[in-house]
Amino acid sequence: MLNFLISKHYWIEKNLIKIKQIQSQEHHPQFKEGELFPVLGEMKYFTFRESEIKKIKLVTEDGFISCYTPPGWLPDEKKLRTALLQFYKKEASNYLLERGKILSAELKFYPSQIKIQTAKSRWGSCNSRGVINLNWKLILFSPVLIDYVIIHELCHLKHMNHSQDFWNLVKSHCAYTADAQAYFKFEGLRLSAFL
Repeated sequence: MLNFLISKHYWIEKNLIKIKQIQSQEHHPQFKEGELFPVLGEMKYFTFRESEIKKIKLVTEDGFISCYTPPGWLPDEKKLRTALLQFYKKEASNYLLERGKILSAELKFYPSQIKIQTAKSRWGSCNSRGVINLNWKLILFSPVLIDYVIIHELCHLKHMNHSQDFWNLVKSHCAYTADAQAYFKFEGLRLSAFL
């Protein structure tokens, strides 16, 4: 084992440097007026709006993520973070499931089910039962990047591997495959780490 680690010394060192660079660029947003949060690849301004509701609620409207709060409510970061995660997961569920159906029909590859999940290191997966899992954090990215991930997973219904035949199929349905992969490899890590 030690010999293996020594032989991979330069590779390990190079990738540790990359990880440190990504971490140094991470942006951990504050829940304050005018802060920016990504939704479908667009940065939305965060704003507070008082309402007669009983608990906080986040919605997108007119380029903003509006946080509706009960009268006299005092900001609570833990509750705001929980509300933001619920907001993102709901948005992801609506958008990703609908987009999955549309692309499935276009490609004529039909999964047995599409599910939204939380994953630390994967944007999507497809199992041998034809179930496609999509990471809810995809909602942070632009629609074309989301389409790439969905197309990638749909193509696994035909090729349950990463063979050349699989990649040829992906590229035949998604001409910007290489650009999407490069984006997720670097920017994807940075953007998804902010939550």
